[in-house]
Amino acid sequence: MPIEIHGKQYVTVAERVGKFRDDLPIATGWGIVTEIISQGSDAIVMRAQIHDPEGHVVACGHAEEKFGATQINQTSAVENCETSAIGRALAACGYGGTEYASANEVQNAIGQQVRQFPKVPSESAKQRERVSNAPKQMPHAEEREEWHECELHFGKNKGKKLGELSELSLQWYQNNYEPSAEYDNPRDKQLRAMLDASMGKEVEKIETVEEPETEDIPF
Repeated sequence: MPIEIHGKQYVTVAERVGKFRDDLPIATGWGIVTEIISQGSDAIVMRAQIHDPEGHVVACGHAEEKFGATQINQTSAVENCETSAIGRALAACGYGGTEYASANEVQNAIGQQVRQFPKVPSESAKQRERVSNAPKQMPHAEEREEWHECELHFGKNKGKKLGELSELSLQWYQNNYEPSAEYDNPRDKQLRAMLDASMGKEVEKIETVEEPETEDIPF
């Protein structure tokens, strides 16, 4: 079906080729011949010709496409250029009305005016590292009450609650502390869970582990 663009009717190249072949099958000797006229590092120019059974050129069309100028030209500039050239040649031969531009070509031209397709730079390893090492956003007070009260049970900060640590110290524990794989200590697992909670992660409910009470043993 024709495509209306800015009030004008354009017939797609595929439809033009189909109509051309319905009227003039390959067996009759009529043909469409395409060739590359020039190709550089940034653009390509192609020509399409309509040949009659005697080999005479009865219509001709040219097209130019720039590599990467549109989304389709980032991967298929040659194919797009050939399609546009064929569309012009068929229009010159009476297929597709009086408009020489193919529907694909006009749509691409409009797309260039209203949209740009910049290539998104790939994220470097250093960028990913900076993001992963960025300070973690602290949850609101009402969301951190439980982890705030969790006490460290080892090291120089033993006895301190997570909520009492400086932001820098808390971030160190968040990024570096892992429960010992050798000793299955519930307090280690609880601390890791509370550190995750302090980073805003959802954690399973863990029962608070209390220090075992020791009875005074008379000697």
